[in-house]
Amino acid sequence: MLASILSLGILALSPLAAAQLFHGCVSSSFNSGTAQAAGTGSVAACNSACGTKYFYYRAAATSPCQCSDTDPYRFTPAQTTLVWMRQTTFQFGGCYATSAPNGAARIISKAGSLAIIADYCKGERTVAFSLDPSGDRTYNGYCGGVGTNVPSSPQPCAEGSTQRYYTHSAIAAASQLARRNVRLARRKVEGPNYCPGSLSACNVEGVEGSYECLDTKSELESCGGCIYGIYGNATAVSLGQDCTKMKGARPRSATCTRGRCVAMACQKGFRLIRGECLI
Repeated sequence: MLASILSLGILALSPLAAAQLFHGCVSSSFNSGTAQAAGTGSVAACNSACGTKYFYYRAAATSPCQCSDTDPYRFTPAQTTLVWMRQTTFQFGGCYATSAPNGAARIISKAGSLAIIADYCKGERTVAFSLDPSGDRTYNGYCGGVGTNVPSSPQPCAEGSTQRYYTHSAIAAASQLARRNVRLARRKVEGPNYCPGSLSACNVEGVEGSYECLDTKSELESCGGCIYGIYGNATAVSLGQDCTKMKGARPRSATCTRGRCVAMACQKGFRLIRGECLI
């Protein structure tokens, strides 16, 4: 299974044009937060059919694509459903024993999604990431390295025990760095309106100078405010909450509604009262 994944991942991507990026394998029964799309039969068809951050592709001509904005987080080697991230210029290089790329210049800790790491490392030749061992659904990543340095002896893409490597050609890396510099210059001119509409510019934990645009009225892990602070405002007090850590709530049973964490089911010993789990 690994050999087929590696060949599919490398051949499907162009080093210059934006394409899809292999993310991992999940069970064919996995469908949390996904919707079916018309594209079938190929990775490229799924990439075109889905308008979301991620898509799920099964190696069967009759299987519909699954589209989602939610990172699946949980991966299992040798499964038949491949998860891809849409629109990136990186090429998948394989899974290897967890270690930093040789000469890695920057470290990212506890990023909320692979998309954050890919954006942060756009101007680099090599990026590697793995799930954080704490089990809190975050990623640790490395940017940089010597050329497109990828270790030898690939391993099955196992959760927690392997690092996923991605590479850029020199031309793609230079192009992405130039675009990033243009965006940074534009932000300085445009001022503090970093996000469209009612979205909030929230700091990314462990990635200095980076932010992500969140709807804090419905964002599960930053409900009611930017949990790590507002980008560009060091004095602002954060009122955000992580609903996944709601006291007494059962795993995956809390939601963010109008900026407030609401529990739908409680652990044993707690009572559900108006959306809260009380003893």
